Amino acid sequence: MAKAQNMNEEKIVLTLNELENFGWELFDIKNQLETNIVTLDALEHIARTAPERIQLHFLKYFDHAHEQQQRLVKRLDQIGLYLVESGSEHEIQAMRRAKG
Repeated sequence: MAKAQNMNEEKIVLTLNELENFGWELFDIKNQLETNIVTLDALEHIARTAPERIQLHFLKYFDHAHEQQQRLVKRLDQIGLYLVESGSEHEIQAMRRAKG
Protein backbone atom coordinates (compact mmCIF):
# COMPACT_ATOMS: atom_id res chain seq x y z
CA MET A 1 0.00 0.00 0.00
CA ALA A 2 2.82 2.42 0.85
CA LYS A 3 4.42 1.82 -2.55
CA ALA A 4 1.17 2.52 -4.38
CA GLN A 5 0.72 5.74 -2.41
CA ASN A 6 4.34 6.71 -3.13
CA MET A 7 3.83 6.18 -6.88
CA ASN A 8 0.80 8.50 -6.84
CA GLU A 9 2.95 11.28 -5.36
CA GLU A 10 5.60 11.16 -8.10
CA LYS A 11 5.48 13.94 -10.69
CA ILE A 12 5.72 13.74 -14.43
CA VAL A 13 7.95 16.55 -15.62
CA LEU A 14 6.91 16.44 -19.28
CA THR A 15 4.61 19.26 -20.31
CA LEU A 16 1.12 18.63 -21.61
CA ASN A 17 2.27 19.98 -24.97
CA GLU A 18 5.19 17.49 -25.07
CA LEU A 19 2.87 14.60 -24.22
CA GLU A 20 0.39 15.67 -26.90
CA ASN A 21 3.18 15.99 -29.47
CA PHE A 22 4.44 12.49 -28.61
CA GLY A 23 0.90 11.19 -29.05
CA TRP A 24 0.61 12.78 -32.50
CA GLU A 25 4.05 11.48 -33.47
CA LEU A 26 3.04 7.98 -32.41
CA PHE A 27 -0.13 8.22 -34.53
CA ASP A 28 1.99 9.36 -37.48
CA ILE A 29 4.44 6.48 -37.00
CA LYS A 30 1.54 4.01 -36.81
CA ASN A 31 0.13 5.40 -40.07
CA GLN A 32 3.51 5.05 -41.78
CA LEU A 33 3.78 1.45 -40.60
CA GLU A 34 0.26 0.71 -41.86
CA THR A 35 1.22 2.18 -45.24
CA ASN A 36 4.23 -0.14 -45.32
CA ILE A 37 1.95 -3.10 -44.65
CA VAL A 38 -0.30 -2.13 -47.57
CA THR A 39 2.77 -1.74 -49.80
CA LEU A 40 4.08 -5.16 -48.79
CA ASP A 41 0.66 -6.66 -49.53
CA ALA A 42 0.77 -5.05 -52.99
CA LEU A 43 4.28 -6.39 -53.60
CA GLU A 44 3.12 -9.85 -52.57
CA HIS A 45 0.26 -9.59 -55.09
CA ILE A 46 2.68 -8.50 -57.84
CA ALA A 47 4.98 -11.41 -56.98
CA ARG A 48 2.09 -13.85 -57.44
CA THR A 49 0.58 -12.30 -60.56
CA ALA A 50 3.57 -10.81 -62.40
CA PRO A 51 6.75 -12.35 -61.01
CA GLU A 52 8.85 -10.83 -63.81
CA ARG A 53 8.02 -7.32 -62.50
CA ILE A 54 8.61 -7.89 -58.81
CA GLN A 55 12.33 -7.14 -58.76
CA LEU A 56 11.93 -3.56 -60.01
CA HIS A 57 9.08 -2.80 -57.61
CA PHE A 58 10.81 -4.45 -54.69
CA LEU A 59 14.05 -2.53 -55.23
CA LYS A 60 12.17 0.78 -55.32
CA TYR A 61 10.33 -0.11 -52.13
CA PHE A 62 13.43 -1.43 -50.38
CA ASP A 63 15.45 1.75 -51.00
CA HIS A 64 12.70 3.92 -49.58
CA ALA A 65 11.53 1.64 -46.77
CA HIS A 66 14.94 0.94 -45.29
CA GLU A 67 15.65 4.64 -44.74
CA GLN A 68 12.15 5.24 -43.42
CA GLN A 69 12.38 2.33 -40.97
CA GLN A 70 15.67 3.66 -39.60
CA ARG A 71 14.06 7.09 -38.99
CA LEU A 72 11.04 5.50 -37.31
CA VAL A 73 13.16 3.33 -35.02
CA LYS A 74 15.28 6.34 -34.02
CA ARG A 75 12.22 8.44 -33.23
CA LEU A 76 10.50 5.63 -31.32
CA ASP A 77 13.67 5.23 -29.27
CA GLN A 78 13.70 8.96 -28.48
CA ILE A 79 10.02 9.03 -27.50
CA GLY A 80 10.47 5.92 -25.37
CA LEU A 81 13.41 7.48 -23.56
CA TYR A 82 11.41 10.63 -22.81
CA LEU A 83 8.53 8.54 -21.46
CA VAL A 84 10.76 6.25 -19.39
CA GLU A 85 12.53 9.26 -17.88
CA SER A 86 9.31 11.31 -17.50
CA GLY A 87 9.69 11.37 -13.72
CA SER A 88 13.29 12.60 -13.71
CA GLU A 89 13.46 16.36 -14.07
CA HIS A 90 17.25 16.25 -14.46
CA GLU A 91 17.09 13.74 -17.35
CA ILE A 92 14.22 15.53 -19.11
CA GLN A 93 16.02 18.88 -18.89
CA ALA A 94 19.19 17.29 -20.32
CA MET A 95 17.22 15.76 -23.22
CA ARG A 96 15.50 19.08 -23.91
CA ARG A 97 18.87 20.83 -24.05
CA ALA A 98 20.29 18.16 -26.34
CA LYS A 99 17.29 18.43 -28.67
CA GLY A 100 17.87 22.16 -29.05
